[in-house]
Amino acid sequence: MRTSLVIATYNRKKTLINLLPILEELTPYKVVIVDDNSTDSTKKSLEELIHNYSVKMKYIFLKQKSGVAIVKNTGIRHAGGDLIGFFDDDCIPLNNNCLRIVEDWFSKDEKVVGVGGPVYLRNTKPISERIENKVAKIDFKKPEVFSYFNTIINKPLYVDHLPGGNSFYRKNDLLRINGLDPCFNGNFYREETDLCMRIKGDKKIVLDPRIPVNHLRVPSGGCRVSADDWYMYKFSNTMLLILKNWGMKKFVSVSKYSTSNATNIIKNKEDRRYYHLNRSKLWSAYFKAFKRTLRKIVKPHMYNLEPDYEVTRNY
Repeated sequence: MRTSLVIATYNRKKTLINLLPILEELTPYKVVIVDDNSTDSTKKSLEELIHNYSVKMKYIFLKQKSGVAIVKNTGIRHAGGDLIGFFDDDCIPLNNNCLRIVEDWFSKDEKVVGVGGPVYLRNTKPISERIENKVAKIDFKKPEVFSYFNTIINKPLYVDHLPGGNSFYRKNDLLRINGLDPCFNGNFYREETDLCMRIKGDKKIVLDPRIPVNHLRVPSGGCRVSADDWYMYKFSNTMLLILKNWGMKKFVSVSKYSTSNATNIIKNKEDRRYYHLNRSKLWSAYFKAFKRTLRKIVKPHMYNLEPDYEVTRNY
């Protein structure tokens, strides 16, 4: 099997340039970098540097900012090989053998449709005390989604979803479900959960501790938005995920879950390391999220939007 890597990027020239030699060490079949209309001279730098690498590399510059889902979908269409892996532009692979491990999983078990690994945070040590049976699990009755991707695990686990910045799938499966859903825009919270729910069916998704990445969480560029908008998209995209995958019959459950989620954040300020909002602004973000969710339900979303782009490649 051959694995291509798709890297979505926006205004992170320095981080991306530092990542390129690390990606080459992994010896992928191809690297496809899709730039979401960066304004920080990424385009100029990449067009000059791309020819310095021996690995097949393609650089795609979108002529209009389109969002991570469309960016990744563009990468899927341009990637060769049997498997496609997604790394964020600020995620550093910690094992040079990760692609071999991934390819082994797909080769030995046809029921495996997704493989990923832990995502350790730059300023947070891996957490070991969380319950292992909740790592990357979805409670389909409530409904509720658990991530805990920075938890230490000692053996591969069969899970329900994977982190967007460290995940691998068969290209044919990604094309079968039309890639990522652009409905989950803004800070692109939960678009990877939705992808896994659509691709999994009765098959298997694996989280393997041997293929971790270090997530630098660069404070600018990428999907960074204002604090108010971050919480609004967090609430709204969670509601959209549930409504889309569980259906309108779960609307009451969605309301209860979303209100509980918002209350917990507002009460405990669980994300105060990154964003500092007073409670009135957090509640305001929550009600804006509800309005946005209702609008998204009324206005159908679209798949496979075709952006205008330019291509630079060295093969």
